[in-house]
Amino acid sequence: MVARAATDVVAWDQLGCLSPHVIYVENGGAVAADQFAELLADELARREQLEPRGALPPETAAVIAAKRSFYEVRAAHSPATRHWRSENSTA
Repeated sequence: MVARAATDVVAWDQLGCLSPHVIYVENGGAVAADQFAELLADELARREQLEPRGALPPETAAVIAAKRSFYEVRAAHSPATRHWRSENSTA
């Protein structure tokens, strides 16, 4: 399940028209949502070593950085928000 989600995320460097931007995890499913997120983060870090993301245009990198900053602040002030990110993955 996590490996298939990671495959969809890394395809086309997350810039394709069918790239997932939200993954819904069912409450009470086989894996809890926060555990799924941790497993997905680990799998994506592993994939980055095998299939590194290509260079991003500066505009795209800026949008990613702005959105990450928003969720970092939100996670710092809301126990209901969790935030996972790769170190140094977006220039």
